[in-house]
Amino acid sequence: KQNIFLFRIKENRNGQGYFHIEPYLIWPDGSGEVLEQEYITCQSVLSKSLGPLSEWSSRIEVGRHSGYNMIHFTPVQCLSNVSNSSYSVSDHHKLNTKFEGTYEQMKILIDTMTKQWRILSITDLVYNHVANDCALLRDHPEAAYNLINSPHLKPAVLVDSILMQFTRDASEGKLLSKGIPDEIKEHHLQLIRHYLLNEIFPQYCLWEYYICDTNKLADSFI
Repeated sequence: KQNIFLFRIKENRNGQGYFHIEPYLIWPDGSGEVLEQEYITCQSVLSKSLGPLSEWSSRIEVGRHSGYNMIHFTPVQCLSNVSNSSYSVSDHHKLNTKFEGTYEQMKILIDTMTKQWRILSITDLVYNHVANDCALLRDHPEAAYNLINSPHLKPAVLVDSILMQFTRDASEGKLLSKGIPDEIKEHHLQLIRHYLLNEIFPQYCLWEYYICDTNKLADSFI
């Protein structure tokens, strides 16, 4: 929390500072007992790997008997159908369908953990990115980086496209004549590097993205 102080009833600031308020947790059982920060022992679990909600209790109980007093859950919402990454949320409002349950049932479990097992819980709120198959991006494409609102990303998009085409060609066996098989091993990496840098990238003149017409730019400031 920020504070300022004034002298002689002037509006100008004469100084400023901050109060640091150390956070603390109170057990929600009505006892008023405080869980001090230094006594928190937290275990992280991959929510997507816990199975149906009906099986969570038996799996989380391992942490309980191991002495943890807090469980950190990765996001519990619907995840990307493409990557299934734990932090690639496709719908911020819906519970992951793999849990075969509801938010109300999850609340019952969390209440049991808190009041009976004396284990608190935390989870992540992921707002700064979404899954590429999220409806938000379909309805509001301006919410994401694209070549309209971020034209400076054009070189990066081109490089990504080149690498995607390379991956496709390699997987289809089109680069066997270059010594690059469809199943790439570590010893192929130097060969791939040479192929990309000497045969592929030069075709696209990427260096042109990093030059400018100095006379034209200078004239624009005159």
